Amino acid sequence: MMLEDQLKQFLWQQLNITTTPPDLWPNEAPLFDGALGLDSLDAVEVVLVLKKHYGIRLQNRNQARDIFYSIQTLAEFVRQKQASGEAMVVG
Repeated sequence: MMLEDQLKQFLWQQLNITTTPPDLWPNEAPLFDGALGLDSLDAVEVVLVLKKHYGIRLQNRNQARDIFYSIQTLAEFVRQKQASGEAMVVG
C-alpha cells in the first residue's frame, strides 16, 4: 500500500469522516478549507496519527500549515522523516 493510501486510511479512521471515502480523496486536494471540511481541532488528530503510526512528533508548529496542506504534502513530510531515521516505516 502506498504511503498516501495509508495516511488516508489512518486519517479516515481517526477523524471518523463519513462524507467521502478515503479512496476518493485526491492526494493534492487541501485537507483544510476543502471538501473534507477539516478544522483546527482535526489538526490535533492529524498530529496524533503521525505520532501513533509513524512515531513522528511535530517539532516546528509553524510548519504545520504547509505540512498538513494535503495528503501529498503530509506524505512528503513522512517520507523525509523516514529517510532521516526520525520515523517508523509502516508496511
